[in-house]
Amino acid sequence: MVDKLTSPILRVLGYGLGLALIILAVYEGVTEVTPEKIINAPRLELVGIAVAVLANLMLTGVFYWGITTGFDANPPLGLGRMTGLISISSLLNYLPLRPGLVSRVMFLKVHHGIPIRQSLVISFFVVILSAIISASVVLLGLCGAVYSGTRGISGQVIVPILGLIIVTCVCSLMPLVARRMAPQSMQLAWLLPVVKTLDILAGGMRFWLALRVVGLPLTYSQSLVAAAGGMLVSLIGLTPNGLGIREWTVTGVLVAMTAVDSGYVAMAAVMERGIEVMVMVPCGLISFTVLRKDLAGKAFLSKGDQR
Repeated sequence: MVDKLTSPILRVLGYGLGLALIILAVYEGVTEVTPEKIINAPRLELVGIAVAVLANLMLTGVFYWGITTGFDANPPLGLGRMTGLISISSLLNYLPLRPGLVSRVMFLKVHHGIPIRQSLVISFFVVILSAIISASVVLLGLCGAVYSGTRGISGQVIVPILGLIIVTCVCSLMPLVARRMAPQSMQLAWLLPVVKTLDILAGGMRFWLALRVVGLPLTYSQSLVAAAGGMLVSLIGLTPNGLGIREWTVTGVLVAMTAVDSGYVAMAAVMERGIEVMVMVPCGLISFTVLRKDLAGKAFLSKGDQR
């Protein structure tokens, strides 16, 4: 009984922590960046952030779908439906108690026959692989910055080569890992690290654009390292969708790397989060509407067949 009560209480406390951290980030940001600067920002950069958020949603859908193909889905789960489920659950996870995760697991069990235990294995698979790729990007970026500063050799060539080697190694190992963890053949296991890498690159792009909006023309590689660090910390699940935790992580990483003013970085992170929510709301609602109509149509056809 204590364990059953402790988990919801911790999640509610995490939600409160996330809101408090976001408020602190906003307070930190408005000391350096006026709201008018964001309102009058170039529309192209704001649209670019929104497009990158859409790319993250689609790549996450592909990532989850590729992993789910190795499990007992009956009927098989299509890529479009999985992307829709990711859009819905990502939006719902902004609420306390992470209802998005719970609803996705129950949907897969009821409509595709995937046992809850297998859904937990899928989530574990996602977290571990995401953590490996994100941590690799952070470490490579930090090592590249140190190596460039101490040896006078640019990390712009070294880091991508090392990153390509790491991704290649992970890709070659994925089929072996998939055979041990998944009950069925995961045809695209070797491609999953590439998909996750593209997801992180899109996250770095949207943060780089957000920094430009607030007036910090930092390099894309610096933005990428900070964004990957934010994604890595968000995997802990301490707050909903890494709310607040991600913003202060990217701020701390960039301040440590470049000694820029924390107010500018915090405002960029908050603005990026705001655009993320503005994109997720319509995507989640549209996906929910399409999914409900699809299920209603199949239920109608099923009744017709029974007659």
